[in-house]
Amino acid sequence: MAETSQGPGEDELQFSSVEPVGEAAAPVAAAAPQCVVCHRPIADVYYAAADKIICPPCRDQYEAALKGGSKFGRLAAATGLGIAAGLLGAAVWFGIRKISGAPSTILTRWSGRCAARVA
Repeated sequence: MAETSQGPGEDELQFSSVEPVGEAAAPVAAAAPQCVVCHRPIADVYYAAADKIICPPCRDQYEAALKGGSKFGRLAAATGLGIAAGLLGAAVWFGIRKISGAPSTILTRWSGRCAARVA
């Protein structure tokens, strides 16, 4: 049988160099990262917040918003909200107790069993 010669590239694989095809052939400049808040390009220093890149001025604004107000004001707000949540929970508990007419020990056992089933 006669052997047929094949041209280069038909059955030969080469991995020594890249041969770009189509749009990939044009050189593309790497885009500089941008801040997701202000959309300014980031030159050298950046921060990551939840896998998003932010610049130092935007980070400073974010931290200032978190630390807004005095320490006493934040403590008073947290205390007030905690008391309100406790009062709301107590009102729900006594409302269920009043509607069901069951003693509190039965309700306590029932809520404990419900919590155990969920967990």
